Amino acid sequence: MERVIGGKFIKPNVNIRRLYRLIQSCISDEIKQYGLSSGLFNFIVELGDNGELNLSSLSKAVGVDNGHTTRAINKLVQLDYVKKVKDEKDARGYRVYLTDKGLIVYNKMYKHVSNMLNEVSKDVDANDLEVYSRVVDQLYDGFKAYQRKKNDCQ
Repeated sequence: MERVIGGKFIKPNVNIRRLYRLIQSCISDEIKQYGLSSGLFNFIVELGDNGELNLSSLSKAVGVDNGHTTRAINKLVQLDYVKKVKDEKDARGYRVYLTDKGLIVYNKMYKHVSNMLNEVSKDVDANDLEVYSRVVDQLYDGFKAYQRKKNDCQ
């Protein structure tokens, strides 16, 4: 049995992309006051969610290469949002974590995004939001598995 028939999956996929862009636009407007781009903000979110990380783990979490992560972290260090210290377990590596200033931005933006999501979803049934959350998680896991499988074949 075919699971994806015609446009039944394509339209929600397009809307997910549009939703992502709308969310990013709303976040971008808010983070400008902190001198951040949405790209730099992604690093603050990962560090706020996960605490101290090495650069390699941070690169994987954000989905960019190590060079991109190094440039972003150096900018965040200049802005005093992130502290970078030598990794005691890997003399060639670094570990990074949010400074107090970085934690303030993370917490303010967490609250802003939570309020925004509460506002836009106020008319959506709570059960529908639960289903949506589970489906998105399952699709994310499926795409990550697909990507790993695809990369293993190359």
